[in-house]
Amino acid sequence: MDLVQGTDVDPELVDRLARSASVADIAIEIVGVDEFRPGVDSAAENFTINGHTSPAIISLVSDGGQWKLERSWACGVLTSTQMSSPACT
Repeated sequence: MDLVQGTDVDPELVDRLARSASVADIAIEIVGVDEFRPGVDSAAENFTINGHTSPAIISLVSDGGQWKLERSWACGVLTSTQMSSPACT
Protein backbone atom coordinates (compact mmCIF):
# COMPACT_ATOMS: atom_id res chain seq x y z
CA MET A 1 0.00 0.00 0.00
CA ASP A 2 1.45 3.36 -1.07
CA LEU A 3 0.25 5.83 1.57
CA VAL A 4 3.38 7.95 1.98
CA GLN A 5 5.06 10.18 -0.60
CA GLY A 6 8.55 8.94 -1.33
CA THR A 7 7.97 5.21 -1.54
CA ASP A 8 8.93 5.45 -5.20
CA VAL A 9 12.44 6.46 -4.02
CA ASP A 10 12.49 4.26 -0.90
CA PRO A 11 10.16 1.24 -1.03
CA GLU A 12 11.06 0.58 2.63
CA LEU A 13 9.85 4.01 3.80
CA VAL A 14 6.65 2.73 5.43
CA ASP A 15 8.60 -0.03 7.22
CA ARG A 16 11.13 2.54 8.42
CA LEU A 17 8.29 4.68 9.81
CA ALA A 18 6.83 1.66 11.58
CA ARG A 19 10.21 0.82 13.15
CA SER A 20 10.67 4.46 14.15
CA ALA A 21 7.23 4.52 15.78
CA SER A 22 7.96 1.32 17.65
CA VAL A 23 11.38 2.40 18.93
CA ALA A 24 10.18 5.80 20.17
CA ASP A 25 6.72 4.72 21.34
CA ILE A 26 5.08 7.13 18.87
CA ALA A 27 1.31 7.57 18.90
CA ILE A 28 -0.74 9.86 16.70
CA GLU A 29 -4.29 11.01 17.41
CA ILE A 30 -5.98 12.88 14.55
CA VAL A 31 -8.24 15.57 16.01
CA GLY A 32 -9.41 17.32 12.83
CA VAL A 33 -8.93 17.63 9.07
CA ASP A 34 -9.23 20.79 6.96
CA GLU A 35 -8.56 21.65 3.35
CA PHE A 36 -5.37 23.70 3.26
CA ARG A 37 -5.41 24.35 -0.48
CA PRO A 38 -6.58 22.32 -3.48
CA GLY A 39 -4.79 18.97 -3.41
CA VAL A 40 -3.49 19.45 0.13
CA ASP A 41 -5.37 18.80 3.35
CA SER A 42 -4.00 19.31 6.83
CA ALA A 43 -4.76 17.08 9.77
CA ALA A 44 -4.41 18.44 13.29
CA GLU A 45 -2.89 15.80 15.51
CA ASN A 46 -1.70 15.07 19.00
CA PHE A 47 1.76 13.63 18.43
CA THR A 48 3.19 11.57 21.29
CA ILE A 49 6.81 10.46 21.34
CA ASN A 50 8.40 8.78 24.33
CA GLY A 51 5.43 9.79 26.50
CA HIS A 52 5.47 13.51 25.59
CA THR A 53 2.47 14.85 23.65
CA SER A 54 2.50 17.96 21.46
CA PRO A 55 -0.01 19.34 18.97
CA ALA A 56 1.18 19.11 15.38
CA ILE A 57 -0.04 19.17 11.78
CA ILE A 58 0.20 16.41 9.19
CA SER A 59 -0.07 17.41 5.54
CA LEU A 60 -1.98 15.02 3.32
CA VAL A 61 -1.34 15.46 -0.39
CA SER A 62 -3.12 14.18 -3.44
CA ASP A 63 -0.48 12.25 -5.37
CA GLY A 64 -1.50 10.36 -8.48
CA GLY A 65 -5.14 10.51 -7.44
CA GLN A 66 -4.45 9.02 -3.99
CA TRP A 67 -4.16 10.80 -0.62
CA LYS A 68 -0.76 10.28 1.00
CA LEU A 69 1.19 11.51 4.00
CA GLU A 70 3.53 14.24 2.85
CA ARG A 71 7.16 13.18 2.50
CA SER A 72 8.46 16.01 4.71
CA TRP A 73 6.27 14.82 7.61
CA ALA A 74 7.52 11.24 7.25
CA CYS A 75 11.13 12.44 7.09
CA GLY A 76 10.59 14.57 10.20
CA VAL A 77 9.37 11.54 12.13
CA LEU A 78 12.41 9.54 11.02
CA THR A 79 14.77 12.37 11.95
CA SER A 80 13.19 12.67 15.41
CA THR A 81 14.23 9.07 16.07
CA GLN A 82 17.69 9.35 14.47
CA MET A 83 16.62 7.27 11.47
CA SER A 84 16.91 8.17 7.81
CA SER A 85 15.69 7.23 4.36
CA PRO A 86 16.92 7.77 0.80
CA ALA A 87 13.57 9.53 0.24
CA CYS A 88 14.63 12.24 2.69
CA THR A 89 17.77 13.44 0.94
